[in-house]
Amino acid sequence: LELERGIDLTKLQSDEQFISIVMHATTIAMRNHQIEKLTALKNAIINSASPSRSKEDLHLIFIRFIDELTPIHVKLLSFLVQEEMTIRDVKSYPQLYDAFDKEHHHVLSPDEFKMTCGDLEIRSLVRISQDIDDFEDIYQASSLLLSQTRDDLPRIIVTNIAKEFPRFIAKSP
Repeated sequence: LELERGIDLTKLQSDEQFISIVMHATTIAMRNHQIEKLTALKNAIINSASPSRSKEDLHLIFIRFIDELTPIHVKLLSFLVQEEMTIRDVKSYPQLYDAFDKEHHHVLSPDEFKMTCGDLEIRSLVRISQDIDDFEDIYQASSLLLSQTRDDLPRIIVTNIAKEFPRFIAKSP
């Protein structure tokens, strides 16, 4: 048997890498009700069966991310990937929040937004400069106490891994 994209099902039955991905995804699926996560897991399994696959460790990490991250994390990450060139030079969380909120009206409060950004940063999906200004309700050190900032460098970087993750969980053409 062969799937649409030239994937041989008989070979997959004995492919330890593929079986590992399926087992991890299945245990996550059994603990979930969210359609977005179930769809992401299904797409991840199909995409991991591709003959061009060679990143088993990264794929297992992505399966774990599906488990750990909420659908809103994925929406924020997709937004950051799509708007990478626009958001790289924002100077504050409020600016970034406003840009996201224009597209996804009030799905997150500012506190939830910052926490969600932090979750993505912890997983090395984005890198956010410590120079980026926080929301106004928190203490900010005087600029006299800080060393000179470089405006020629981006304040937010979307990592290459972050760009791969949405493709891995998306339905392939």
